[in-house]
Amino acid sequence: MLAFDDYGSAREYFLKAITLFEELGHQKMHYFSKLGLAEALLGLTKDRRIDGSAERARALAEEVYAYAETMKGGSLLGWSSRVLGEAWIALNQMDKAEFWLNRALPLLEQTGVREEVEKVRNDLLKANPHDQTS
Repeated sequence: MLAFDDYGSAREYFLKAITLFEELGHQKMHYFSKLGLAEALLGLTKDRRIDGSAERARALAEEVYAYAETMKGGSLLGWSSRVLGEAWIALNQMDKAEFWLNRALPLLEQTGVREEVEKVRNDLLKANPHDQTS
């Protein structure tokens, strides 16, 4: 796990990237940066339980998911679904977390990025520790 300062630095860099890509009109990278910011916020939540970070991460991930749906983008759709699941775990809403993680799993399996698939599987165990079939 990264240290608090690392998440804080990541947050600052993602905020700069969001502004830059918005100015350049590069929508896809703008939304990837927002999702990176959401993950940094979740890291802050896990590391120090910063109030409001998980809710802000959820809102960002929902925004990215809506964009990804219009683009029919597999990896962005899968990644945003995973981050939504993680945000709902941080907010202690396990049914919602399980819904989003189950949505993310097949999308991320299609990308072939094993690390992302493993994150989803581990998070599914957190969301529903009684279901060991995931």
